[in-house]
Amino acid sequence: MKDEWNVFIKQLGIPVRFLHRDEFVENYGNMEQSFPCGYIETEKGLELFISSEQMNKLNNLYELKTLIRTKINSILD
Repeated sequence: MKDEWNVFIKQLGIPVRFLHRDEFVENYGNMEQSFPCGYIETEKGLELFISSEQMNKLNNLYELKTLIRTKINSILD
């Protein structure tokens, strides 16, 4: 994991786990979602946070970090 990414994840202030597809399926079952993607655990259960379509449109780490911050802020507001 790149240092810049590792620092960013730690600064989010929320628990984060990274799973490969097989680990994800083992833990959560097959949710019929393409990868890469991001999920968030809520009171309702596991919900899609960033789709693979959104993820694949990103050009660099800066854009990914911006998208994550925006989505977290919208949840916390």
